[in-house]
Amino acid sequence: GAVGAILVGVFVVRPVMASTDQVFKQLVGLGSAALYAFIVSYVLAVVLHKTIGLRVTEDQEEEGLDITIHGETGYNLSDPIGTFVEDDSLGAR
Repeated sequence: GAVGAILVGVFVVRPVMASTDQVFKQLVGLGSAALYAFIVSYVLAVVLHKTIGLRVTEDQEEEGLDITIHGETGYNLSDPIGTFVEDDSLGAR
């Protein structure tokens, strides 16, 4: 990641005495990439917020996102662990 990008400038092999020039270039490149990633992420977040929103409603959050968004239950905590619940809703006998 970022540390590796900077250390490339530190451990560069040069035929002449190494200077801080390469480390500075690595820092500029790292800063440029970080700034670009931040700006693009911010713009995407603003666009999403203005169109479909970034948050769910408080009611959906209270009820649980598994049910309200996905229509599923993540955990069935109403039955004790290890019990088998027979489901006859499928008509299998």
